[in-house]
Amino acid sequence: MKTLLKLSLATVIAITAVLSFSSCGKYDDGPKISLKSKTARICREWMDPSCSTNCGTIEYKKDGTVYSNGAIVSGYTWKFSGDKESIEVTYTIGGFSGSASAKILRLTSKDLWTQDTGSNTIDKLSAK
Repeated sequence: MKTLLKLSLATVIAITAVLSFSSCGKYDDGPKISLKSKTARICREWMDPSCSTNCGTIEYKKDGTVYSNGAIVSGYTWKFSGDKESIEVTYTIGGFSGSASAKILRLTSKDLWTQDTGSNTIDKLSAK
């Protein structure tokens, strides 16, 4: 009987924890809760779902490298911002270095929605 009571109490605590965390999502458009880490969700090949011909892809690797259409993009690296609410890309092209940042609005295993700093446009990408 004590085992059943302990199991019931643990179940109630687990359900309460899930319900309380589900209201606190990091990104505006979700997900509210995920079993995969943010890195595991973003490190994949992405494409624009509205594109019908000559569609390019972008892929973020765990080591910080960036690939486009299956080939490494020399001089480009990516990382999350400190609070993991944005993705930051740095690049060096022909001796010129720069960086760009985009706020992450949605990050699931299938969707990556970002908004460039200072822009109203939302880029919606889907996993390939």
